[in-house]
Amino acid sequence: MKKVLALFIILATQVAVAQNVSTIVTCPGEDASTTMRISWAADSKGSAIVYRPASDADWQNAKRLRPETEFRCVTFDSIYSKAADNSDIYEYPAIIKCGASLKGLSPDTRYEYMIVDKQGSSASQVHSFVTAGAESWTCCIISDFHAYTPLMHRQVDAWL
Repeated sequence: MKKVLALFIILATQVAVAQNVSTIVTCPGEDASTTMRISWAADSKGSAIVYRPASDADWQNAKRLRPETEFRCVTFDSIYSKAADNSDIYEYPAIIKCGASLKGLSPDTRYEYMIVDKQGSSASQVHSFVTAGAESWTCCIISDFHAYTPLMHRQVDAWL
């Protein structure tokens, strides 16, 4: 019985926990026709990006790329803040900032990508972008207004 219990404990400690990913941002590289930069936040190290031309419908030729940058963000450590219900909270979040440059892409091509966890399972939805190279292309540029719950009108004031 002790051997069975020991085996169960060993197996239980090796069960994978799903990795949470957020704040996925896609930006053009220096040459927007061949390079894109993807950044994201994760709750632990080990994630990667998997990408492919959208024409590769079954992901058979997808490439997996580990982040070039992967570090623990300490910006919000040891901060007293407010929760949505206005109660005081002490923040110490686990935020791993990751970033990877997709290089050698083909111009004027739609690509799809997703973030995967350590085991290679999807940790995000599939996202897409189109590299530059067409006669005209569009993009959306958004400034970071730093929404902060205790300052309810901060975003509105930024527009004025």
